[in-house]
Amino acid sequence: MKDVIERGRKFAMFPATMASYDENERKIMEIRKEILILLINSIKTGIEDGSINKKIQIIEMAILIKSMTETNLNMPPDLVKTLEIRGINNKQFFLDIDSLINTLFN
Repeated sequence: MKDVIERGRKFAMFPATMASYDENERKIMEIRKEILILLINSIKTGIEDGSINKKIQIIEMAILIKSMTETNLNMPPDLVKTLEIRGINNKQFFLDIDSLINTLFN
């Protein structure tokens, strides 16, 4: 497992420097980095076992999933209301997003 994590770290090649950030910002960036590494490793595993299309751009898909997740968890109230008006609750929205991501992977 340690090898898989290290391969993910090397693959991600984070260009951002942490030299100018305070301690809290460094911690946040480190957590974001670890999340991205987990996503990258998960996608790589899926490609290896055939459950994810090998044509997927790994880093792009990892960033897309991370961005979508963060945005969905912090969705502005006007967008939540727009979905509610159309009869789409939070659970249904996440199920629909999951279906969309699965479509992108295959």
